[in-house]
Amino acid sequence: LKTHFSSKEVPAISLPSYVRQISRYAECEESIHVAALIYIDRIVAHYPSFAINSRNVHKLALVGIMIAMKIFDDIFMRNSDYAIIGGVTVEELNCMEHEFLALIDFDLHIREGDYNNYCSKLHKFGARKIREKKISPCSDKELPLASTYESPKKIIRESLVGDANLKLIIELRFGHMNSVGIP
Repeated sequence: LKTHFSSKEVPAISLPSYVRQISRYAECEESIHVAALIYIDRIVAHYPSFAINSRNVHKLALVGIMIAMKIFDDIFMRNSDYAIIGGVTVEELNCMEHEFLALIDFDLHIREGDYNNYCSKLHKFGARKIREKKISPCSDKELPLASTYESPKKIIRESLVGDANLKLIIELRFGHMNSVGIP
């Protein structure tokens, strides 16, 4: 499947650094990362032959985050701003946005159960990585389980905070480029 997301070369910036850059300048919350992850997983679900790899993952993350911000945040930027932050042209970003939306059949609704499921799996994945000493916890307190909250957006805001959890989200979905879905 040929897409606008493929780069000629692997970007020099690491994926965690790239997502942190987008998050910092776009001022997006952790809930946006989870929504973007859900959207990217929908692409893979619709097109199993779609391979996420080091040449397309940065652009997928950029567009996923941008679309999630447009849907879930009251304040979001213009595409020209996202293009500057993401290091692409506005024309390229516009093409990628349209293609991304088409790949997910313009299905932008995220059910509360899906949010809860992703948060729960992220929590379990993070706890496992901490036990394996592959990452350090973001704080001394244990992350709350997703099922203890009412609002999906509140779940993500309260349970996924800090760089350690951003790394979890990225590693969970993109750490092993040939894996599909949430483990």
